[in-house]
Amino acid sequence: MEESSTRAERNPAGDDAPRVALVTNIPTPYRNPCYAALARLCNLKVFFNSWTEPDRNWEFTPDDLDYPHEIVRSYTIPYRRRNRLLGTANATTYAQIGIGLPACLRRFRPDVAIGPAFGPTSMLALGYAKIGGARFILWSEGTRHTEAGLSWLRRKQRTMITTGAHGYWTNGQLSSELLLDYGRGNQPVEEGMTGIDTRAFQSAVAGHRPNRAQLREKYGVSGTTFLFVGAVSQRKGVRQMADAFKLAGNSAFGPATLLVAGVGKESAMLAAVASETPGLRIVQLGFVPPHRIPELFAAADVFVLPTLSDNWSLAVLEAAVTGIPQLFSCYNGGSQDLLAAGAAGEIFDPADVTGFAETLARYWTAPPPLSDAAELDHIAAYYGPQAFADRAMKSIRSVLSAEQAAPSRPAAGVA
Repeated sequence: MEESSTRAERNPAGDDAPRVALVTNIPTPYRNPCYAALARLCNLKVFFNSWTEPDRNWEFTPDDLDYPHEIVRSYTIPYRRRNRLLGTANATTYAQIGIGLPACLRRFRPDVAIGPAFGPTSMLALGYAKIGGARFILWSEGTRHTEAGLSWLRRKQRTMITTGAHGYWTNGQLSSELLLDYGRGNQPVEEGMTGIDTRAFQSAVAGHRPNRAQLREKYGVSGTTFLFVGAVSQRKGVRQMADAFKLAGNSAFGPATLLVAGVGKESAMLAAVASETPGLRIVQLGFVPPHRIPELFAAADVFVLPTLSDNWSLAVLEAAVTGIPQLFSCYNGGSQDLLAAGAAGEIFDPADVTGFAETLARYWTAPPPLSDAAELDHIAAYYGPQAFADRAMKSIRSVLSAEQAAPSRPAAGVA
């Protein structure tokens, strides 16, 4: 039996506003403000396949979700997919199959169903839309790089979902380009459908900066401080980063610290780098709760995330809104969008360890200044919850404008 939200069902936008079902895997602290903002503009209900996954350390309760939601009955299947840069399989990820989703959607009777990416959840949401007469929006975050190497069958599945959609949400330009490969036609595409509570994060970091000296002492950092936030794993390019720091130490001037917030199998290997690199100290904090991450940005000078495969990492957005210069991996779907928006830093190829080391050495010796305030304001506004909600409603209204051409939905409770 499905678990219902502990919160009362609310219609803050009024009974005449569109009924929108957003289906996704699990709640995350980063998305919650965006969903809450959207819930004020339409009759939104978010359907989660599960409360959490085995590799997540977030701690919050249902009462922390300030929007109508429901956990559906589902199965979780772990799997691994080979990464062509690593030559090995990625860390374990999880496919969620929400077998209770169709019944939940029949009860809710949405005008629009929004499905995440190309997995079973989107297929179920698309199936409901076709039978129930709702409109379907595909929310795709992948890029040609992250989707490389798929089998013919999986590409066929993606084409089926893409061509069945009435509209699309993507993180940015690279995600939109991927959909062209899967048969996207002239249906509307809304980019920038990612974000965090940018103003809150920005304010938290700014509030800590007057205490920067004390924070640097607290975390044991000195010299140019590079901050890494993420899984300490092969996929995040940690091995390439270790090799690059060893090379950079041969030509950089002055002391430096690599401050690491995250856990993973590469922690021991990373710890050994400091003893082989003159002038470099490595401080590994393990898992850091989200509310403490702003302290780390206030203490650091440069952000680096040398990922070998990421759809659109929100950690780089956090760095961008604080103004800290960063090294953007060319394999991160968000790098191009954020640089175009005015974020400080440059793109590099973490698989090119020699070039990576040269870039590290330059930033180690003379880190660039923070971003211009006007550029920070632009990035924070564009990727904030209200802008996310406004773009979402623009897309929802667009697909509903053609609703008269779709068959009417069956009455509530009809299978």
